[in-house]
Amino acid sequence: MYAPIQFINHRLLHPQLSYREISPSKALQPFVACYWFLNSVTPLYEVVPHRVLPDGCVDILVDFTSGEAHFVGVMSEADIVPLIGIVQLMGIRFLPHSLPLLLKGEAGFVANSMLGLTEVWGSEAGFIEELSASGLMAEQRVKVIERALLSWFGQDHVDPKWSGLLNLISERKGRITIAELADYYTVSERHISRTFKSVMGITAKEYTNIIRFQGVLQYLKQSGSTVDWADLSLNSGYYDQSHFIHEFKKRYGITPGRLIAGECPIFPIQSPPSPI
Repeated sequence: MYAPIQFINHRLLHPQLSYREISPSKALQPFVACYWFLNSVTPLYEVVPHRVLPDGCVDILVDFTSGEAHFVGVMSEADIVPLIGIVQLMGIRFLPHSLPLLLKGEAGFVANSMLGLTEVWGSEAGFIEELSASGLMAEQRVKVIERALLSWFGQDHVDPKWSGLLNLISERKGRITIAELADYYTVSERHISRTFKSVMGITAKEYTNIIRFQGVLQYLKQSGSTVDWADLSLNSGYYDQSHFIHEFKKRYGITPGRLIAGECPIFPIQSPPSPI
């Protein structure tokens, strides 16, 4: 199963911030990557930038301080979110496999955007009120969400054709053309393109590029402090280093050169997901 990576810049992560991920129950693992929590120990008196990277997923974002809940569509580029004051955020990170069930083939209006949760889910977003009750621990909030999601998904299963398509792209780490996808599934390239725009809201090419970028992040996470960028760009399927630099900056927000210079360290401060 695809495991999206979200890096947290430890030089920008304020000492008063904490981040945690909790894995979903077995029944929801085909749909949910994780539940994440970002909190401030005490109020932040300065703006702290939080970097969010494209991973092909969509999120439900709940701000317990403001009482607002949003649906965040698939992102194509990095985004910097300024944090200030009391930070009490929770997110549900949905795998792309779940999108046909979540958005019913109408993903275009949420791609690269953030909408109020009720605009997307209507009355199905009613669980937010229970979720926002004061005094709940992270594990208790997850149980509230899981009850709602199990009711939402019911006996539904991920679409085997859509899931197989995504799994093939992940197995190839994004290094696959739309023509190859069409040939593998004996359909037209137009059909592949139309499916992605409908289900995900972005093009198939854009999604494969995001997964290729995620493969780069996986390499960086495992490689330690020494990185052969020329070798990485070649093995990741980029035409040349110029192409790699352009794509990396688009997805990460800065160039590899600036990253090497230490302006934005690649290693996250976050613990691995813990079971419920």
